[in-house]
Amino acid sequence: MMKILYNYILKVLLIVALSLFVYSCADDTTPSLYELVEGGQPTPVITSVSPADSALAGVSVITITGSNFSTSTINNLVSFNGTLGTVLSATTTELKVKAPNVVADTVVIKVASYKSEDFSNNITYKLYPAVSEYYVFSRDIPESPYAICTDDQENVYVSLSG
Repeated sequence: MMKILYNYILKVLLIVALSLFVYSCADDTTPSLYELVEGGQPTPVITSVSPADSALAGVSVITITGSNFSTSTINNLVSFNGTLGTVLSATTTELKVKAPNVVADTVVIKVASYKSEDFSNNITYKLYPAVSEYYVFSRDIPESPYAICTDDQENVYVSLSG
């Protein structure tokens, strides 16, 4: 009888020990892929863009004034329809950006700054091409212009085909 009681106590102790072992394990939470950076910055705000209405794509330097920009040029991203411009200088209230070569009647400009959670407000803008075709060149027409160039004294030279 003692052996049965001993086996019964042993089984109960084993079940209790196993239960304590299983339930005492710490439940480690899986870290999120989306972690906000501690001490995040406020969202950038665009108040104005200069030149006011339009600029030349790939050539013009655009001044964006607003607030909550980073003072480091590499910590500011300026998007023109998803294409990044080159930030030339940065203060907390002003960015000077060289426009990318995106030609469109409606370009949406927005700014992202390091350690800010969201993009700025959207500004609608126009970027015109810096060069355009003035004359359709054709080798089939005699004496038609084939190439045009200028020198440093502003003389214009035309090469004619034919």
